Amino acid sequence: MRWFNVVLAGLLVLGAPLQAQQDTTLLADGTSVGATGGVLLGEGAPLLATVSLEALALRAHATGGALSLGLVSSGLFECDVGVAYNASLPGSTVFLKAGVSAAVKGGSDGPYTYLGAHVGAALLARIGERTGLLLDLTGHVYPSGGAAFWTIGIGLASLPRAMR
Repeated sequence: MRWFNVVLAGLLVLGAPLQAQQDTTLLADGTSVGATGGVLLGEGAPLLATVSLEALALRAHATGGALSLGLVSSGLFECDVGVAYNASLPGSTVFLKAGVSAAVKGGSDGPYTYLGAHVGAALLARIGERTGLLLDLTGHVYPSGGAAFWTIGIGLASLPRAMR
């Protein structure tokens, strides 16, 4: 839980200077698609690299869908499906997200599948007209596999076109 508090505070602190550089309008409603690279942190586990594709529904001060497909350097494939509340700010939004997770790991005697849940936060801040910086922190719990870990990612995402 300590990592979550530190990274969430970092997301909020980083969001403030990014907002100040941009206009004061909220991000347009629509879908944002992005990619992140990052790390997986687990108690007693080695530091592992991650790559994720993410799709987030942008709706100012409302709930939308969230989808993430990730690959971990250990060969673990992960899928998160859930909802995310958009805490909209000028030029950015903070997503508070939760949902179900599935992880698949190949093995010599066949693939292993684990079902679980995730909870996290992400910051999407405009850095260009249709480009955003995506910072993501997500905690995962897989009771069937006895695993719990955090993923931290940073990347770029598309922003929907504003209606004129």
